[in-house]
Amino acid sequence: MFNRFVIIISLVLFINFSCEEAEEAVLCADASLELVNAMNSFNDSQTSSNCNSLQSAASKYLSNNCSDTSGFGGVDPAFIVDSLNCDILPS
Repeated sequence: MFNRFVIIISLVLFINFSCEEAEEAVLCADASLELVNAMNSFNDSQTSSNCNSLQSAASKYLSNNCSDTSGFGGVDPAFIVDSLNCDILPS
């Protein structure tokens, strides 16, 4: 009886942690896609609006604790948030 209880508890914990990891992966995938789209828009037209969208997407990416930057050509999202000055660009 005790063994069944331990197995059931173990399964519940495993499923719970697996779901949390899957949720984090989905959040990072969404944030990555948003960041790539914002980067493409900014590269096409360097306006203050596109710059602000890029900074917002980079901030969202960082706030989700995402770390894989390979899809961005090695560009550090923290650099985008900290160093990009959108005020000097045309609207």
